Formats: sequence, structure tokens, C-alpha cells
Amino acid sequence: MIMKVDAEVRALALKKKMKGKGWKTRVWENMGWFFEVKNGPITVLGDEGNYFAMIGDNGSGNGCWTCGGYPDKFTDPNRAVAVAVKRARKQLDECIKIVKLGEKIVGRGPCRK
Repeated sequence: MIMKVDAEVRALALKKKMKGKGWKTRVWENMGWFFEVKNGPITVLGDEGNYFAMIGDNGSGNGCWTCGGYPDKFTDPNRAVAVAVKRARKQLDECIKIVKLGEKIVGRGPCRK
């Protein structure tokens, strides 16, 4: 089990590896100390060459999570983010096709602006 200071150090080390600006660290205790880095709806977890990324509703626990790597993990956290983004794009494209088919069947209706 890692101590709080270890989690803080590892969180900062992970933040330094991330591309782009806006990454923030988060350390918390839940029967042990854990850490992650976040940038908007993107969360990256892991260390020592075992990273995965998630894209989803930021902080509410709701929404669709698209993982890059989990349960397979990446040695590069940025690669995990890239895979999560690619998977999210694929899910979005599939949803757009379904919505277009639904609109074709029932029309756009009063909810469409």
C-alpha cells in the first residue's frame, strides 16, 4: 500500500508525462491512497508503465465511459488517451448512424431544433 506522499509524487510524475496543457492531479484515500490526472472529461490512471485512460461525464459517475487500454494497459499514458479518443469517436459515429436511421423512420419531430 502506498502512502499519501507517494501518491502525490506519482501523480505529479504522471502529469509531467502528459501532452498538452490543463492536466490536474487528484489524490484521494479509499482504504489506501490513489491518484489520477484529469483534463476535462479525460482521466488517466496508473503508473510505472501501466496506464489506462477514460473519457466520460466528468465527476458525476454518470455517462458513457470509453476506456483506452483497460483491462489492457499502455506503457505510454498519452497512447492510452489516444486509444480512448479513437474508441469514443467510433461510439459517437455509431450513435449518429442510429439517430439518423431513427429520424428517417419517424422524422425529426418537434424535439429537433
